[in-house]
Amino acid sequence: MELHENIRSLRKERGWSQQHLAELVGYGDRSSIAKIEAGKVDLPRSKIAEFAKVFNVTPAYLLGYSEETDALILSIIEENESGRTAAVDEIRRLFGTDRSIHNVYACADKKKATILYYKTLDRYVVLSLSNILGTVDDLDKHQAEKVMLLLHAYLKAEQPIRNIVDTALDPYMEDLDELLYGGPQIG
Repeated sequence: MELHENIRSLRKERGWSQQHLAELVGYGDRSSIAKIEAGKVDLPRSKIAEFAKVFNVTPAYLLGYSEETDALILSIIEENESGRTAAVDEIRRLFGTDRSIHNVYACADKKKATILYYKTLDRYVVLSLSNILGTVDDLDKHQAEKVMLLLHAYLKAEQPIRNIVDTALDPYMEDLDELLYGGPQIG
């Protein structure tokens, strides 16, 4: 259901009149609630939050998100109560698109930083990228720099050099297939 339908349904479940709901959320009379329930009004975020509070539900529930989506949003919020709400806002803003985002957030101790990288990719690229991140996760600064230089060197190399590197990597491809995909799939 959509927002206006959810508001109407929750009001009726509670046996409230439009006038009573209007008073609870700060409207002067029932005509505002009638327009909202008819879907003729786009509510600002603050009013959606007010309706959610009055009905004792989450804003996500009011907006018609599934319970799974609602639970995911709540868990992201709970996990990011350390002040990284900008990351949550970016994910929501970009969810389901092909655009990408790459932000770095300084941690409170000023010695670490958090990376937010969001991009919709081919699933096989995601598997490889995820594996790369897992592999380099615990590297120190110098090791990470060497991996970055190696990657840049490969990507900038001319085709004859890439062919030499690819030939040298061939014996490891079967191990990589097994690790990433559960069996030989790269041909």
